[in-house]
Amino acid sequence: MTGKGEQNDPYIVSDWNDFITATGTSGAYVEFPQNLVKTSDTEVVEGKLYVDSTGEPVTNPVPSKLSEYYENTFVLDQNEYAPEGLTSILEIKCTSLNGRGGMIKNIHFLVDVFLRLLSSSTVRNVNFNNWLIDTNRYGYSIYGGKFYKCIFSASFSISGTFITGNDNSYGRPLVQKSSFYFTRTGDYDINVNTTYMNKDSTDNRFYFECAGTSGQIKIYKMNRCLVQGNVGTSTLDLAQESKYFVVDCIANRISGSSSSYCIANSDKCSSISGLIAVTTEQLNDAEYLSSIGFLVQTKAKTKAV
Repeated sequence: MTGKGEQNDPYIVSDWNDFITATGTSGAYVEFPQNLVKTSDTEVVEGKLYVDSTGEPVTNPVPSKLSEYYENTFVLDQNEYAPEGLTSILEIKCTSLNGRGGMIKNIHFLVDVFLRLLSSSTVRNVNFNNWLIDTNRYGYSIYGGKFYKCIFSASFSISGTFITGNDNSYGRPLVQKSSFYFTRTGDYDINVNTTYMNKDSTDNRFYFECAGTSGQIKIYKMNRCLVQGNVGTSTLDLAQESKYFVVDCIANRISGSSSSYCIANSDKCSSISGLIAVTTEQLNDAEYLSSIGFLVQTKAKTKAV
C-alpha cells in the first residue's frame, strides 16, 4: 500500500489486507489503483462501470461514445481472501473511498450486518459485483454512510433488506447516481430502504430479474429513479416517500402513492394502483409527461444511471 492516507496523498490499496486496513482507518482517504484500459465493448454492457481517462465514472454511457470509455481492471476478489465467506462485519471508517471504477466481487458474508459505514464516510465509483444474499431473513447488506456513482449487483436466495439502518452512529445511507442489479431465485422479499439526515437518495436505477411466483419488492425513500427489467408475478411497491419514479418493467402488480408523481408503463403491467398509468408511447413523450405534472428535463434527454 502506498500513500499517506491524506486527501492529496491517499492510500492506494493493492489487496484485501490493504483494503481492510486502509478503510478501517478513521479520517483516511483511500483509492483503488487506476489500471485503466480502453473498453473493447461494442455495446453498452449492463452492470459495467465505464470511466473516463481519469477514472471518473461515465453517467449514462451510450454506444456511440464507447470508443472514448475506459475500464478499470483492478479487482478485489473475496474468494481469494475468504472463500468460505466473511465471518465479521466489514466496517468502513475512512472519510473517503474512491474506487476509480474498480471492482469488489464475490461478496459473501456469514453475518447479519454486511457492510457498515460511519455516517461521515463516502464511497464512490465502486462496482460491487456478485453480492450473494443468503445469510438471514432479517439481515441487511449495507448500513450507513454515503454512496455516489456505484454499482450494486446482488443475488437473493433468501428474503432480505439490501440497505437499511437507523442508529445515531451509522444511520440509513444516502445513495445517489448509482445502479442496482438484483436477481432472485425464489419467492423472496427484496427491500431497499434509504434516507440520510433528511436528505433524499436520488437519481438511481434499478434492474430486476426475478424468478418465483410470489414475494414483494419494496423501494422506500428515493426520488427520481428508474425501474426496469422483470419482477415476474411479484408486487412492486413504492412507498409514499418515493417520488418521480419511472417504472418500466414487467410486473404482476405495481403500487404506490398517487401524490408522489410516479408513473408506470401499463403496457407491461395491467394492475397499477397509486401510480399514474401511461403507455409506452406516452412514456417517451416529454410534452405529455410535463402536462401531467411529471418532472421532465427537456433540454437534454436524461435517465437515472
